[in-house]
Order: sequence, then structure tokens, then C-alpha cells
Amino acid sequence: MIKNTAYLVCCLLLLPSLIRGQTEDSKNRFVVEQGNVITGGPTGDVIIPTDMFGSGFEVTNVEENVRFNIKSLVSFRVGATVRFDLVQFKKMKMGNMFSLTTGIYYNQRRFQLNINDVAPNANDSLLAGGRFNFVSYEIPIIPHLHLQATDRLWLHFGVGVGVEFFPSHIYIPDSFEDKLGENGTWYYYGARKSLVVPNAKVNFGIEYRTPKAGYLSLGFTFQRPFPNVMTGYAEYWSTRNGDTYAIYPYGSKDHGNDGMKIIGQFFSIGASYYIPPSKGLKDATPDWIKERQKEARKKRRERLLRTP
Repeated sequence: MIKNTAYLVCCLLLLPSLIRGQTEDSKNRFVVEQGNVITGGPTGDVIIPTDMFGSGFEVTNVEENVRFNIKSLVSFRVGATVRFDLVQFKKMKMGNMFSLTTGIYYNQRRFQLNINDVAPNANDSLLAGGRFNFVSYEIPIIPHLHLQATDRLWLHFGVGVGVEFFPSHIYIPDSFEDKLGENGTWYYYGARKSLVVPNAKVNFGIEYRTPKAGYLSLGFTFQRPFPNVMTGYAEYWSTRNGDTYAIYPYGSKDHGNDGMKIIGQFFSIGASYYIPPSKGLKDATPDWIKERQKEARKKRRERLLRTP
């Protein structure tokens, strides 16, 4: 009797310590292995042409019945991304919920210039036109919020900024100087707004994380430069009433310096791959507990499927 009473008293005295130990173990399911995650890899985007985002420009010279249209085409950008996943901050465990993405991208915006005759009897016929590319190099900085949907699937959302570098202007066609001033010749000069143009961007998507093969991310990006990236100057030479002269988008003769502003904003769909990180959070849950959790999830799914 005395032994049983002493045993019961010892258990009651040790009970708070046991409960506290189990609580601490549950909080420490994920332990910091080596610190915050640093990873990176290739990325690629397809830029989708759409008038919804003001990617092109159109203006009609009403006096001369000539329309100048700059239309955005399917474009692309490729590059390399570096990502810093915030696992812990000042001894606080963040659980891979926040990251900072940067890198360097090669952007190629593609455009189509069409000069059309919109006179009543011309049936909107094409007078001249051509395609041109506008190249830039970009360095973005985007903080992301990551939300875990399943064991390996994460949702991410980010708002950030970037800086684009435009190396050159645009001149088309190549041989315009040889025939400029003749009937039917045309010319387009795309002047970059500045060597460096900042932009704002919004990114969202999904990410599949594997323990050994790395991360695969599919995302959508909207990018808005501030200010516009290019000002376009176009002219078309026509002979009318025995006089050959240049027609400009906003008028003739004295309006050659009135340019068309190309904003350069776009919407893109892209994929990124991140190499397996060597640092981060390590799941400290014992294997037998993981198996029980897996079986419990399986039974729960089967029960839901049987429910009418």
C-alpha cells in the first residue's frame, strides 16, 4: 500500500514535466538544419499579347486617312533566378513561408507596325509595315508569401519592383535611308525612354517541392514600367496631287516630332526550376508517426468518397 501511494505521488509530481516536454516536442516538429535556404535555377516566360494591358498603340491621321498601329506580339523572357527562403528570423521559425527572389532576365518584346489606308474606298488596305524587337535586361526584387496547400504543393504571391536596362534604340527598315522621300517608302524610329526604367510587378502561382529533386514553380506575372519604355516616331511618304510628302501619325508636314508612347507593360506565364537546397527545415517527426498520419489521411479520403 505504501509503495503504491509513493508511486502515485511520484507520477503526479512528474506529470507537469511530461506534459511540458510533449508540448515542446510538438512545437519542434521542424528543426533548423543549417539555417535559411538559398537556391536558384533557370526561369522562362511567354509574354501574352493582349490589348487589355495596353501593350500596343494606335492612332489615325484623320486628315490624310492613314492609320498607324503598333501591335504587341507573342514575346518571351529567359533568365536565372536566385531565391532566399526565410526559415528563421531572430530565433523565430518562419516555416519557409517567406522568400525573396532576384536574378537577371533577358526580355524581348516583339511588335508589329502596320500603316493602313483608311479612306472610305480603300477598304483598310495595308500600305506598309514590319516587325521589330525591343530588348532589355532586368534585375527584379520580389518578396513572396508562401502558403502550404498539401505536403508538397505550395501557393505563392509576391509584389515587388524591378529595373530594366535598354541597350539601344530601334530603326526599321534597314534600308530606309536609300529610298526615303520616294512614294510608298516608310520609316520607324523607336526611341528608348531612358537607359534605365523601373517597374512594378505582381506575381502569383503554384509550386511543387520535392525533398531531393528541387522545386518546380508555375507562375503568372503582370509587369508595369514607370514611365513608358519607348516613344515611336513613324512616317509614310505618299504622292498626292503631284506633291510627295511625309505623313505622320498626328498630322503632316510639321508634326514629325509628335511620338507614339509605348508603355511596355505585359502579362506573362512562366515556369521556374530551383535546384535542391542544401539548407532549411528538416522534418524531425519519427517515421512511425508519419505512417500513421498517412494512413489516417487515406482513411479520411475513403470515408469522404463513400459518403453519399
